[in-house]
Amino acid sequence: TPYEPPQGVHSFPFIFSHPKEPPTKHLPSIISIIQGSKYKLDDPKAGPVHFVDSVINSTYYLMRIDQHVVFVIIYLEKTHSEPATAEFMNNIVTSLRGTAVIEELIRVD
Repeated sequence: TPYEPPQGVHSFPFIFSHPKEPPTKHLPSIISIIQGSKYKLDDPKAGPVHFVDSVINSTYYLMRIDQHVVFVIIYLEKTHSEPATAEFMNNIVTSLRGTAVIEELIRVD
């Protein structure tokens, strides 16, 4: 079946959530950040998008893994940047993209 882009808040599935309950109340904010940060999220060399929502006292980090998947970390009651989070996200996303393997194969060639 052909890919159909998500339409509406309830069509954005969670692949994994910890704690177990998906943060559905944050979906409007997450979708807004994804739409507003499209160019940075689409740049594979860019680091995570960092956004502080002082209204609900939450901090968001987003990084695109591939065309259809965005990795999101939400801190509740934190309103400052966490350098360790950005480094963690970079490491996870690089692994999931297979970037290191591809670079190694190019070097061998």
